[in-house]
Amino acid sequence: MERFWIVRDGQRVGPFDEAEVLRGYESGALRADDLLVGEHGGPGATVSAVFDQLRRDILTSPDLLLDPLDDPSLAAGAPPRPAR
Repeated sequence: MERFWIVRDGQRVGPFDEAEVLRGYESGALRADDLLVGEHGGPGATVSAVFDQLRRDILTSPDLLLDPLDDPSLAAGAPPRPAR
């Protein structure tokens, strides 16, 4: 599991695992311009760039399969039929 450091205002804190980074993002503790740097080095990327790319990857994934609707009337926006 990769670990990450957060760089904000020239200060580096961490390391954090992926779950901790995700919790920080969801809670708003991470800023869009915070830099995420992986343990293997490299230039890093801003939090906003990382999560924007992740969002694009998820939404365009061929593995994203939505269950077909059982009731075709729901697809047309009609109210659901009462349960029998």
